Amino acid sequence: MGTTTKGYPYPDPDVPLAEIDLAVKALAEKIDAQLSRGISAGTVGVDLVAEEFKAVTVSLPPGRFSSPPSITLTVEGNSLYFATLSGHSAASFDAIVRRRDSTSSTISLVLHWQAIQS
Repeated sequence: MGTTTKGYPYPDPDVPLAEIDLAVKALAEKIDAQLSRGISAGTVGVDLVAEEFKAVTVSLPPGRFSSPPSITLTVEGNSLYFATLSGHSAASFDAIVRRRDSTSSTISLVLHWQAIQS
């Protein structure tokens, strides 16, 4: 059985017809493994109570990432706030929501995140 440059298996021309099912199975398993790893997204609520900023820990799906992924964060519907992150690993990250002018406030926000394996 041969493989493409990205590692996807395919049957060589000399593979007997009786073994094609194994080649197709190997391809399906490779695609399944690629699609089930490496990307995740979600939301998390953040409640600031007379605070300038707040950090929350977000857990990533177990086994999804083999190394710390690239993460993007967005605060939904409120341009007075922005989000940053720290301490990220293959298992979790800390999302930090902060008010742009550094004043304390009481508000409930929704933070959207996306994680992609680099």
